[in-house]
Amino acid sequence: MKRLAILLILAAGPAAAHSWYPSECCSDADCEMISAQTVRRSDDGWVLPTGQVIPFDQARPSLDDEFHWCRSFPRYATMPVIQPNGKPPCFFAPEAKG
Repeated sequence: MKRLAILLILAAGPAAAHSWYPSECCSDADCEMISAQTVRRSDDGWVLPTGQVIPFDQARPSLDDEFHWCRSFPRYATMPVIQPNGKPPCFFAPEAKG
């Protein structure tokens, strides 16, 4: 019984870890953490590996102090992040807090 409880907790962990993604950005498969080494800071904003630049004031706050982005499937190398109508792009940066 104890093993079952541990397995259930471990199985639920990853799904709950990013439950803070807004529904407008993610359909349960579109969002993921992105390595901080692949995101660059420029004078104009965050430069993503796709070449897309997200202005600092449009980055959403990350709730776990990591970078995240949401891109639709199928993904290709230059696919931009999802941007819901009239809302900021679905890119999350730790520095966007405050």
